[in-house]
Amino acid sequence: MPVEILIVVLILIAVIAILLFISLPKLLYAKEDIKVTYVNLDAILKERWTLIPKYIEAVKPYSANGLGILEEIILLRNTTFENMKFMKKVETDRELNNRIIEMDLKIREYVELRDDEKLNDILSTYDKLGKDLEEAKLVYNASIDKLNKLTSRFPTNLVALVAGFAKVKKL
Repeated sequence: MPVEILIVVLILIAVIAILLFISLPKLLYAKEDIKVTYVNLDAILKERWTLIPKYIEAVKPYSANGLGILEEIILLRNTTFENMKFMKKVETDRELNNRIIEMDLKIREYVELRDDEKLNDILSTYDKLGKDLEEAKLVYNASIDKLNKLTSRFPTNLVALVAGFAKVKKL
């Protein structure tokens, strides 16, 4: 009888080892993908963040009828980027983007600004980074989906539970 128990225990250990061998690398790769896409997303947010002072300087002389909006942009931009949590960075970027769109609509009545090469370059770069940001968000969310699927499907969910992998919230 003890031999049969030993065989069952060895089979059980082998099954657990196979599950770990198959599932753990998938979970680790998915988590690493999230880290890589997070770094990319954060870098794009930082680039957009550094363009805001240039934008403010370019539109300041023309901001009489959009002064309240410009003040909101300045207040939003005066927070310290490095001290913000990731979701706060994304939220602040969204708010800044909305204010810049509002400001742009107000100041575009100035003919000089329509032809201002410096402002147009800033806005062009800002818009390009906005498109890059949206693509990076899609990749980030896809990486999160991958990890979340792994943590909810058998057998990787068992390994995820034991190894401390949890579902991640998307943007």
